[in-house]
Amino acid sequence: MTIIKKTRLRTYLFFIVSLIVVYIILLHGLSLHNAARRPHLEYQLNETTIHELFVEAENKEDVDEIINFCCDFVCKRLSFHFKNDLNNGKANCVGYAQYTSQVLNQVFSLKGISCTSRPVVGSVYLYGVNLHPILLSILPKKQSSFFKDHDFVEIVFEDGSKKYVDTSLQDLTGKMISSEPKMSASAH
Repeated sequence: MTIIKKTRLRTYLFFIVSLIVVYIILLHGLSLHNAARRPHLEYQLNETTIHELFVEAENKEDVDEIINFCCDFVCKRLSFHFKNDLNNGKANCVGYAQYTSQVLNQVFSLKGISCTSRPVVGSVYLYGVNLHPILLSILPKKQSSFFKDHDFVEIVFEDGSKKYVDTSLQDLTGKMISSEPKMSASAH
């Protein structure tokens, strides 16, 4: 191998490794912050989907295992699209949250688990920085309204504790995105 080819190979390898490191660092810095419930109609799962959930979730018992299974289940069935068309497997963050909430509630019910989930609207933060104002300032006006907020799912456990999961970002990144609610300054 010539020196030029070795140098080029090292450069490509360094670039790929750098991208992987940046990807991992960015994913670990993501957190979800709930603002409110979005008023909308709930999506109803069809009988075929409910049957698939019943069969595939049969051996799932642990709550965290069930949550992971449900999020993966949603990501296999939906693909990102700017307009929601859940019946044809297309959704934006609002649709992902609606569908995920219904899948989780269905499996919780099938398993007799006292947890509930619901779609909520909030913001995505990266290492404590709200990404929405940044996106709004750099995106063209036509697309900026799409990024003013973000929908994800709030899971409420029997003891009242909560967890947020985001299947739209999971589908985009390939990694489960979840976070615990942050305590507000007034709650201390």
